[in-house]
Amino acid sequence: LLNFCTIDLSAFYFDIRKDSLYCDSIKSIKRKSVSTTLHVLFEFLTKWLSPVISFTAEEAWSSRKYDNKNSILIETIKSNDFSYNENLLEEKFNELKRVRKSVTASLELKRNEKVIGSSLQASVKLYLSTNTQKILKNINLAEMCIVSCVEVEDISNKTKESLNFDGEDIYVEISLAKGDKCNRCWTILPEVKDDPNNLCKRCNDVWQTFQ
Repeated sequence: LLNFCTIDLSAFYFDIRKDSLYCDSIKSIKRKSVSTTLHVLFEFLTKWLSPVISFTAEEAWSSRKYDNKNSILIETIKSNDFSYNENLLEEKFNELKRVRKSVTASLELKRNEKVIGSSLQASVKLYLSTNTQKILKNINLAEMCIVSCVEVEDISNKTKESLNFDGEDIYVEISLAKGDKCNRCWTILPEVKDDPNNLCKRCNDVWQTFQ
């Protein structure tokens, strides 16, 4: 559980999805999905931890004001609670983690060289194999890697400046992102300079709902 909370949640899921939780519209499907996931995580973690920290788990369970009055200690987890329909989901996430690890290592190297500070100052060019591109084709890699821009090219186009940290099928180039910094989400995009409030299109759309 400690590894799950530290590695899978804090260093991966929460690190990526906090942007959606903070900056997306409260009506957006993606943000609602994050909220639902947090609810599911709360239920599972509280049940898993209840035999170990029973009083704390009971207080946490009660704080959610569930309609039932059952103690957390008699709640159960069924085997079919872990089932999901997309068979290739694990392969997709494993490949994403592998690519993200290479990007993170490259960002850290450029940060040490004083090329960038925040990861959102970076524009990333990825040289990937055909198979990796196919697996990740519907994923927003800029969002997943917490950078402002990601371009994907075939691995045959890699250059001498490309960095490699994991095998022979992922190469990374880091440069400064072009554009201005959004005052709300801090992403650097060319579209920001044309907005009077220095906001990207997403943040401007959300901001308009409050006017």
